[in-house]
Amino acid sequence: MSDEQTTKRQRKTEAEPLPIQATPRRNDVLARRLAGNPNGSAQRDIPLKEPHRWQLYIANDYNQEDDLYRMVHELGWSHLLPEDLACKPKEIGFRVSEDGHLVRGTQGREMVFKMAKDDYRLLKQRESDANNAQIGRPGKTKEAAANAVASVYGDEAASFVDKHLVGSVTDTQEPLPGA
Repeated sequence: MSDEQTTKRQRKTEAEPLPIQATPRRNDVLARRLAGNPNGSAQRDIPLKEPHRWQLYIANDYNQEDDLYRMVHELGWSHLLPEDLACKPKEIGFRVSEDGHLVRGTQGREMVFKMAKDDYRLLKQRESDANNAQIGRPGKTKEAAANAVASVYGDEAASFVDKHLVGSVTDTQEPLPGA
């Protein structure tokens, strides 16, 4: 075997990733990272007394100050309460705020919300139906933009957008590669 062939063989061997073995680990956090995304955080489930009943969502107000308000009053979520947990809040990195909500962060700007799983599935199905209704209708996006402008700035602005928005949008529904 020539030196060049030996070098190529060594490079190929070095590039092969080590197999991940599904063995129990002493460190639960490391085990979760190895099983999931090794570059991401070791996110763990929030243990609930009734896990089959609730869909959970962790939200924060870092981008918009009213995002936590919107979660309840505009999007239909409820606050997850300490009595919903099958553990103590501090075991999952949360604490109970003065008003009884589960919060995280130095200023309590992250909260856990819940929604009944049946309601969540219905909501997601309606969102999917609404999105699918828009697929394959090229003028719909332009019309939606004009309507949005009209609701804020009036008919004259909508007319301008409708007249000057150039281009077309086409949507298709195709399977994802490899699916």
